[in-house]
Amino acid sequence: GEGPFTIFAPTDEALQTWLAERNMSNETFLARPDLAEILKLHVVMGKKLMSSDLVAGESLESMHGDLDIEMVGDVLKVGNASIVKSDLVGSNGVIHVIDSLLEP
Repeated sequence: GEGPFTIFAPTDEALQTWLAERNMSNETFLARPDLAEILKLHVVMGKKLMSSDLVAGESLESMHGDLDIEMVGDVLKVGNASIVKSDLVGSNGVIHVIDSLLEP
C-alpha cells in the first residue's frame, strides 16, 4: 500500500542480539516460515503515529496483532521493546526505532 505507515524498526544491534540469544544465523532467520508475521507485527498500516500519539495503556493494531503501549519510568515501550529514537518522518509515514525485535 501507499501508506501512511507507522514502523517500529529494531536497531541492527537489537536484531543481532535477538539472533545470538537464539543461536540463529541471518540466513536461518530469513528462512523462517513465520518471518512475514514477525515483520508485519512491526507495522501499523493506515496511520502516521507520532510519539505524542502513543498513549500508555492503549494498544495499537499492527498488521499482525495488537501492540500494547506502556510508559516505564520515562521510557515509552511498545510490546516488549523500548522506543530509543522516535518521529523519523518519511514521505509515507513515520519510523520509531526500538531496542528489540517484536515477536508474535
